[in-house]
Amino acid sequence: RNLGASPASLSWSEIYTSLATGVIDGSIGSNLIDHRDGNHVEVAKYMYRLPIAGAQALPIVVNKSAWNKLPEDLQAIVRAASAVHAREQMTKSRLWESQAIADMEAKGMKWSPEPSAEDVAKWNDAAGSLWTEYADSDKYSQRLIKIVQNN
Repeated sequence: RNLGASPASLSWSEIYTSLATGVIDGSIGSNLIDHRDGNHVEVAKYMYRLPIAGAQALPIVVNKSAWNKLPEDLQAIVRAASAVHAREQMTKSRLWESQAIADMEAKGMKWSPEPSAEDVAKWNDAAGSLWTEYADSDKYSQRLIKIVQNN
């Protein structure tokens, strides 16, 4: 919206048909694998190079009172397993995404031209205003945005 588009929320199963029929002009997925698995390259040949979002977080969500009932050694094991999972997810995601790109390129996907410095500045301005809006929504969002901006 901040860049002049008219966003629409669709279920994942509606994206392919909506691209094919011109109901929508493009799609944002959580990662490249989603676009490959949805066969979007059949109806939308171009992938824009400038990313909109980062990687998936894949958090572990636990009821706080159930967590507090766990002995400290089990809490430590869950924390350690979560750290291993995060490293594995990052490493494997890079591999899987490169495979997804190769698969889509084999089916005719083309990369858009490199964004101009002006395009990059517009995207950054749009993101900055969204980050502020998101950070202002609650204290947890504010903490998250601070973490993202410091990395």
